[in-house]
Amino acid sequence: MMTNRIKIPVVVCIFLAVYVSQASANVNEHVLRIEMSTTYKFGTTSMIPIAYCFDAWMEVDETVESGSVQPPGSDPCDARLEVDGESRWLGIGVHSSNLDGMDGFVEGTYTFTVNYTGGGSDSTTVEYSLENGDPIPPVDQPLEATYPVNGAVGVPLAISFDLEPLSDPNWTYSVIWAPDNGDPAVKSGEIEGLEYTTTSVGPIVLSPGILYEVELNVAQVLWSVNSDGISYVVDKDSERFLYFTTVTDGHVFILNSDINFDGYVNFLDFSIMAEHWLEGVE
Repeated sequence: MMTNRIKIPVVVCIFLAVYVSQASANVNEHVLRIEMSTTYKFGTTSMIPIAYCFDAWMEVDETVESGSVQPPGSDPCDARLEVDGESRWLGIGVHSSNLDGMDGFVEGTYTFTVNYTGGGSDSTTVEYSLENGDPIPPVDQPLEATYPVNGAVGVPLAISFDLEPLSDPNWTYSVIWAPDNGDPAVKSGEIEGLEYTTTSVGPIVLSPGILYEVELNVAQVLWSVNSDGISYVVDKDSERFLYFTTVTDGHVFILNSDINFDGYVNFLDFSIMAEHWLEGVE
């Protein structure tokens, strides 16, 4: 009987040690970064948004099992956990067909809370606003491509995306292209951080006979670090997709083109094109 009386307090002490350790931990040891965005989603040809989205997510380590996101002046929203490869994300995603459905997710201070597997919790805050506290203006215009147009067929295997530039110098563009069926063997890629005056992106090398999906994104993005030392990014953006199909076969020839964007047309550019060509004839 004496043995049993000794074992029980030892187990309790170990549990309490884990609880105290996690409850008093620095939140920046378990919340690795935070991302927030409001997205205006446009159809392939629409000039009026067809949907609106708000996202607030934190990347967490394995000690975090649940948590919440509290908008300014509102009750906390239960967060859901998503695992993407080795990354674990905890947060909320809100979708609405009209702006009225986004009323609760305004500029201000958002509180992110994490609950640990061994007990205890921590919170941290992020300001969803410009650096001076003003609201981030909505990105309510889509990026449009004049070439290739949505639904085009027989698109060559080496192209440049021709864009209609927008007027706000605070905006940057991203162009992301990938096969519609997600095939990892198909040539895909992305170019980010383009200046708002950009009118052409490329040249870009594509795979033959593929239905491509292209995301055209415009964003006003702010990076910072909060008072707990956690890196975060907040933005407002717009999103549009277009689709086209490439020719079923053919060789890629691009002359006088700076393929690697180093400012020179030289042997390095030729080597890149040769590599793409050899991949196509294997």
